[in-house]
Amino acid sequence: MLQRLGAALLFAAVALAQQPGTGDGKDKDKPKEKDADPVVAGKPLSVWAGRLKDLETARRFEAAEAISELDEAAAPAAAALVAALREKDPYVLQLVTGTLVRIGKPALPALLPALKDDEPSARRAAGIVVGSILDGEASDEVVAGLLALLKDKDVMARGVAARALGRTKSEKAAAPLLEALKKDDPLVRRFAATSLGELKAEAAIEPLLALVKDGEPMLRRAAIDALRDFPAKLGPAIPALLDAAKDKDATTREMALVTLGRTSPLEGRVLAALAKGFDDPNERVRGAAEKALGKIDEKSLPALRELLKEKDEKQRSIAVALLGSLREAALPDLKTAVKDPSVEVRRAALQALLDIRTPAIVPVLAEAMADEDLALRRQVGRILAQVGRAAPKEVVPALAKALKDKDEEVRMHAVTGLARLGPEAVAALPALREFAKDEKGDLKKVAEEAIAMIGTAEPRVPEPIKEPPTPRPE
Repeated sequence: MLQRLGAALLFAAVALAQQPGTGDGKDKDKPKEKDADPVVAGKPLSVWAGRLKDLETARRFEAAEAISELDEAAAPAAAALVAALREKDPYVLQLVTGTLVRIGKPALPALLPALKDDEPSARRAAGIVVGSILDGEASDEVVAGLLALLKDKDVMARGVAARALGRTKSEKAAAPLLEALKKDDPLVRRFAATSLGELKAEAAIEPLLALVKDGEPMLRRAAIDALRDFPAKLGPAIPALLDAAKDKDATTREMALVTLGRTSPLEGRVLAALAKGFDDPNERVRGAAEKALGKIDEKSLPALRELLKEKDEKQRSIAVALLGSLREAALPDLKTAVKDPSVEVRRAALQALLDIRTPAIVPVLAEAMADEDLALRRQVGRILAQVGRAAPKEVVPALAKALKDKDEEVRMHAVTGLARLGPEAVAALPALREFAKDEKGDLKKVAEEAIAMIGTAEPRVPEPIKEPPTPRPE
């Protein structure tokens, strides 16, 4: 455990130290890059480099801090900085490693011999710095040095090498990493899995699948994360990833959903798992599900149709919302969903249709005016009152029938909608006249105005009632 923590801390220290300006901020003393012995903090670089060997920790820290101000201009001191990788003080070591990383590739000739240093901590530090410098291109000499470190007797050094080899992008690294993935310490296997993913080594897919089922959470997470780099080859991994999406460890569930989201096209069982992620108690898991589902495209239509058949109405509602993002391509499915047994699904389908804003939805809305859910009828009535002219043949009978609705607001929307249609609503005049006889107050007045406008050549819209009148207590 201490070894694993040590490796993690050293990686974190290097990451932090890579940021420029880790010294005392005396940018005004920062020299030009081409200066062979630049001056910083009042002294030449060569003086500060010599002080890295000082017996006093405070003086070594002062030297490392001053040199760190130079960034890549500290290249002339690369050999001295590499020698300081044996440093025992973590703060000094952080400054030294960070400066070497910022020096970059010019530091590699001095770093490679350090991969064979007698001191294990120096080998580890050198491996981390080399890995941090690499940007996808590595010479045969660098790859050979890291492969040798992968066989080191120190487990942390092997872990460092395994991680750095992924950044070489070298095909020569795949087979040794695959061997380490199968047999080495869990720490090494973890970094080997990550690197094999970066290398996109297809030979690693089966072993990575086996690791997903491993009892060690750290290894499961590393394998799941690595599989994400093989989106076109994820089919066989889906069952194991679906199991991982139910893992008791939240991070494992999160990573499983992220990787499942990379499969294409999304299968119904994958969509179902992603949809269930919306109910996860962990915020990061919910975020992973939402992000994965945000990449839905028309290729996912078959899977979304499968999800519409789920018994869980929440999953069907999610399917409807996702179908809405596909717009016109999903119209037939959304029209079907408006008839779902669940009112929540019907509401979701209606909202999705409204967001599409196409005349093709009007007949569907007209049919929905007969829905048993009051809130849905009110919403549909309000919309039909505005867009009914797109399909008057379907809308007029629906609005005429809605004149008998028990809800006053629905009836008001029906009257207003018919009035907007003008002469096209003539078939509804008998129903409107009966309605005007039976109603009182504002509704009666608006109905009479609607009757008059339906008989004119240029219909006008009656004054809408903003709020339905409050019934008087009996």
